Amino acid sequence: MLKYLEGLSKKESIITYEGKNVDIYELDISRDEKILDEWAKHFRRQYCDDVSLSKLVEGTGMSKQEWLLTYKFPSDRIRPGPSTRAGDFGEILISDYIQYIHSYYVPTRIKYSNKINPNTSQQGSDVIGLKMEQEESINDELYVIEVKTKASNSNEKENRLQSAINDSNKDIERQSITLSAMRQRLIELNKEDESKIVQRFQNWADRPFKTKYGATAIYTTEMLDLEKVQQINMPAEKDYIDLFIVYADNLMDFIHELYRRASTC
Repeated sequence: MLKYLEGLSKKESIITYEGKNVDIYELDISRDEKILDEWAKHFRRQYCDDVSLSKLVEGTGMSKQEWLLTYKFPSDRIRPGPSTRAGDFGEILISDYIQYIHSYYVPTRIKYSNKINPNTSQQGSDVIGLKMEQEESINDELYVIEVKTKASNSNEKENRLQSAINDSNKDIERQSITLSAMRQRLIELNKEDESKIVQRFQNWADRPFKTKYGATAIYTTEMLDLEKVQQINMPAEKDYIDLFIVYADNLMDFIHELYRRASTC
C-alpha cells in the first residue's frame, strides 16, 4: 500500500436530515520526504510512465520537469488548469483509496495519460472500480464513483457532496462509454489481461454482475461545512448510493506542491 494512505483516518460518520449515512475521512498529509517522494512519483506515473517520459522528452530540448509542466500537468495559473489539478487530484486519491484499501482494479487511471489538452478534464465516469473472481460470477462488482473537489478557499462554502450526488445520475449513461474507452486504450497499450477484466463488465444482460454507486467530496478543511452536508437531498432512485467525504488542511497549496514534486520525480 502507498505509505501516504496511512494518513487517511476515518472519523465519526454523520447522519443527514433524511437519515442517510455519510462517512468522514481526514487525510493527514505526511511531511516525511520519502513518503512524499513515493506519492509524487506514483502521482506522476498516472500521467506518464517512466519509459514514455524518457522517450517523449528526447529531442525537445526540455528537461523532464519542463516537459511535464508544459505538456502533461494542468497549469497552476492558466484556467481551467488549477481546477483541473484539483479535480484530477481528487479522482486519483479516490482511485488509490479503493484500489489499495478495498482491492478494486481501477481502469480509469489510464485516462490521465491520454489527455490532449492537459488543462481539461476527461469526459466519462470519474472513477470506476472492478472486482471479479477467477471465474465469472454474479458476485463480480462494478463500482462507479462521482468525485467533486473543493480545494480552494472562497467566500461561500459549497455543498460539493450534493453536486456529486446530482452528477451521479449521469453515471448509468456514462459508465458503458467509459468502459469501452478504457478497454480500447488498454488494448492499444497491449495490456490484454487488463482489457479482459474490463470486457467482463460490458454485457450485464448475458453475464450479470453487481453494480454500486458512490458520491464523494474532497474538501480543504476550511471549506467543509458539516451542517450543509446534513442538508443533502437524496433522490429516491439513488437511495442506495455510498456517501463519503475526505478533507485535508490547506489542500490547494498541497496540490500545487505535489505537482511540483511530481515534476522532479
